[in-house]
Amino acid sequence: MAKTNFKDRTIYSKNLMAIHQHKETIKFDKAIYVGSAILDVSKTFINMVEKLVLYIRIQIP
Repeated sequence: MAKTNFKDRTIYSKNLMAIHQHKETIKFDKAIYVGSAILDVSKTFINMVEKLVLYIRIQIP
């Protein structure tokens, strides 16, 4: 009941109560999407480099 989106409550019995809340909206900024894209690209690059190093180690004894 201390949340900012609390609207009302309904008591049905001694052991049962419903809490009504306002719907909250979440705004996703572009920085999150850009950060996620950069992370995906870096993971792909690291994976490619690891495969290349493994290939070179196998080819050159």
